[in-house]
Amino acid sequence: MPLNKNAFYRYLIIDSCINNRQNPYPSLEELKEAMKETLGEVAERTIKADLKEMREGQALQFYAPIKFSKERNGYYYEENNYTIGKFIKLGINELDSLEFVGNILSVDKETDLFKHFEGAIEKIKNDFKFVISDKSNNQTIIFPDTPSKVEGLQNIPILINFIRKAKAIELTYEKFNSESKVHVVSPLFLKEFDKRWYLISYCHHKKDIITFGLDRIKSIEESEQPYNFLPPKEKLAMFDHILGITTPPVNNEIKNIKLQINKEYIGYIKNKKNHQSQRISELPDGNFIVEYDLVINQELYNWIVGLGANCKVLEPQVLVEKIKSIFTHSLNQYN
Repeated sequence: MPLNKNAFYRYLIIDSCINNRQNPYPSLEELKEAMKETLGEVAERTIKADLKEMREGQALQFYAPIKFSKERNGYYYEENNYTIGKFIKLGINELDSLEFVGNILSVDKETDLFKHFEGAIEKIKNDFKFVISDKSNNQTIIFPDTPSKVEGLQNIPILINFIRKAKAIELTYEKFNSESKVHVVSPLFLKEFDKRWYLISYCHHKKDIITFGLDRIKSIEESEQPYNFLPPKEKLAMFDHILGITTPPVNNEIKNIKLQINKEYIGYIKNKKNHQSQRISELPDGNFIVEYDLVINQELYNWIVGLGANCKVLEPQVLVEKIKSIFTHSLNQYN
C-alpha cells in the first residue's frame, strides 16, 4: 500500500519531536501544535492513529518503540538513537536529489521555520551518508545561487500563524533610508521574488493592498482591530498578472505585452518561463515573438532592460517609450 504523503509528513514530525533533545517527551498536545504550525489543524485521533501505525503497521514496518511516560506526560523511544529515517528506502537518484535540497536548506537552517524538521533532516543525512561535497578531493560540487544569509526569514512562521488565524497585526516597518513606521494590516499571503520574501497585506489606513519586504520588518504584534476579509478584489487579482511583487494602481489595465526575441536567446526564454500567460511564435527570419498578458510594473521594466539587445519591445506603445527612455538615460550617463 503506497504511503500517504500527508501521513508521511506527520510521521516525520512525530519522529523529530520525540528525538528533540531540547524538549523531550512531547505530549499529545505538543505533537498536535507542531503539526498545526506546518500542516494545519490535525485531529488528536489522527495523531493517535499515526502513533499506532508507527508502532504496529505492517505496511510501514517501522515497528517504532514508542512508549508513553505517565511521569513525564509524553512520548519517547524505548530504544536509544532510534529514528524512522533508517527505514526510508531511497534510490541513488533520490539521494542525489536529497543532497541538492539539503544544501539549499542549509542556507536557512538557523531560522525557526525548520525547527520541527531539523532533527529529522540531520538523521536522514546521517543515515544515508548525506554529503554536500566531494570529500575525496575536498571540492565543493554544489553552489546554490543564494545569499549566505537572507534577512527576515525568522518572520515567516510568525506571519503564517497570523494568516492562518485571520488576525490583524501591527507591523513596524523601516523603508530604506527612512524612519520606522507602524502599519496596521491584515496579512494575506507571503510571496517570494528574486530570493527575497514579501508580505502581501491589506492596509487598514490606506484601504489598499500593500507589500512589505520581510527583511525590513522590525516587529510584529497582534492588533486589536478586526481582520479584513474583503480586500479590493480587482487589486488582489492583479497578482495573477504581474511579474514580481509591485502592485500598480487599481486602474492600471492588463496589457498584451509583445516582445521580439533573438533566436540565439529564445532557449533561455522557453526554459525560464516567468509567467503562465507566455506565448511564443516563430517569425520567418528565425527570430521569435513572445507575448504576455501583464500589468506594467517596475519588475517588468527591470526584466526587459536585463534582456538588453536580445529583446525589442513591439507593444504596447507606452512600454516601448518607457524602455527607450531608460536606455537613453543610461547611454547619456556615458557621454
